[in-house]
Amino acid sequence: MSRGFTLIEVILSLALISMVLMIAFYFSSYSYDYYTRMINDLDIQQNVRYAMHKIVSEVKKVNDRGKIVIENGGRKINIMESNFTAPLDIYYIPETKTIYMYSSAQNDLAYGIDDFNARLEGDLLTISIKVKKKVLSASVKLMYNSGD
Repeated sequence: MSRGFTLIEVILSLALISMVLMIAFYFSSYSYDYYTRMINDLDIQQNVRYAMHKIVSEVKKVNDRGKIVIENGGRKINIMESNFTAPLDIYYIPETKTIYMYSSAQNDLAYGIDDFNARLEGDLLTISIKVKKKVLSASVKLMYNSGD
């Protein structure tokens, strides 16, 4: 005699399938969140490296007729050239967590920044950018008299 499934067997098998699907959904959801966080972190790290490269290259362009001034407690670098070009301002706004570069127009240089600090000691300019408990620093020896 052929026997069918009882109601309890059907309910138990559906419950087991549901638990397996919930566990699979949890792991896929966790993996997607982790992937998204990693992509965002990599994007911010790339922006920080680009910003540091851009700042250092602009500082290195300054010759002996130009001048670098640190303002706002190290949150602003003012690069003044003597060839009658507009001064270049690189500054950090903590409220937006963004580093901006302004010459004739304002441009976002990097976002997601926790802290930015520039220090000029004699002819050594030290720049630090902090993102998520990691600090990227660069020091540039200036080849001119900075005129603190």
